[in-house]
Amino acid sequence: MLKKIKHSLLRPVASVVDISMLSLIYLTRGLAYVLPVKLLYAIFTYIGYVLYYIVPGARQRLFSTISECMPQLTDDEVRHIARSSYGELMRPMVDFPVFLRHGERLLDQLVEEGYDVMDELDARGKGVIVLTPHVGGWDMATAIMNHYGFEVAPILVNPDATLTPRAVRGVEALGAKLGSDSEVSYFIPGGDMVTRATDFIRKGRRLGLTPDVEGKRIVEYFGHPAAVADGTGHFACDTGAAIALGIVVRDEWGVPCRAYIGYPIEYELTGDCETDITNIMQAVFSAIEREIRKIPDQYTQWGAVGRWWKKAEELTKSAP
Repeated sequence: MLKKIKHSLLRPVASVVDISMLSLIYLTRGLAYVLPVKLLYAIFTYIGYVLYYIVPGARQRLFSTISECMPQLTDDEVRHIARSSYGELMRPMVDFPVFLRHGERLLDQLVEEGYDVMDELDARGKGVIVLTPHVGGWDMATAIMNHYGFEVAPILVNPDATLTPRAVRGVEALGAKLGSDSEVSYFIPGGDMVTRATDFIRKGRRLGLTPDVEGKRIVEYFGHPAAVADGTGHFACDTGAAIALGIVVRDEWGVPCRAYIGYPIEYELTGDCETDITNIMQAVFSAIEREIRKIPDQYTQWGAVGRWWKKAEELTKSAP
C-alpha cells in the first residue's frame, strides 16, 4: 500500500519535471541562435555547479567515491573533480541545440584522432561495436563519427522506461537530426531489439553503446568489484564483432574539441560464453578506467560508481 501511495505521488511530480525539461530543451534551442556558444555552455555548467551544492549529500558521496578510486589525489583535486562532474551532467543539454545551429563550423574545428583504426576494424567484416562511455561529449559521438563518414546506429534509452519520457524523446529526436546510420537511425530497448541489433552487426554495420551503466556482470573497476551491464559482451560473443572505444573530449568551456577512437579492445572467444562475456567486459572497463584517469573531471558517472560496488557485494552474497 505504501509503495502505491509513493508511486501515485511521484507521477504528478515526474510529469512536471518532464514538461519542464522538455521546455528547457526548446529554450536551449532558441538560446543557441542568440547567445555565444561558450557562454551557453558556461551557463549550463554553472547550473550543474549549483545542483552540486544543493543536492543533499552529493558532495560527501562524490568526495568519498572519488577519493577511494584515486587516493593519490589531494582533497582540493577531488573536490574539483566532484564539482566538475555535476557541470558535465548539464552540458549534454547544450550539445544537440548548439551543434544543430553551429554544427559545420564546430565539427570542422574538432580534432579527430585514431579514425584509421575504424578502417582496420571494418575490414574484418564482422561489424564493429563502438563504445562511448559517459566521458566528456559522449552524447555527440554518433554525430561526430557520421560527420567523418563512419555511420553508427546507437542503442538509446527507452523513453517509456524513464520518469521523463517527453524530454527523453525530445533529446533523442534532436540527436537523430545530427546524423546516424542511414539504414537504422537508432535502436530502443524492448521487444526484439537484441535480435535486430545482432543482425545489424552481422551485416558489417556499426552499433553504438554506452557501456558504463548498472547491471549484473561483476568486473573489477577502480579497485573494487562492480556490477555493470554486459550487453557489449553478449553482442561480441554472438557476432565476433570488433570493439572500439571512442572518447569525445571537451575544452575548458565545455565544447567538444577532440574525438578519438584510439583503443580497439581485443578479445578471444573460448566457447564458454559466460567466461567470454566476463573477460570482454573486464577488458572494456579496464580500458574505460584508463581513459577516465586522464580526464576524471569530465566523467559523469562518479555518483553511480559507489552503487555499482554495493550491488556487486549484494550479488556476491546472494550467489549460491
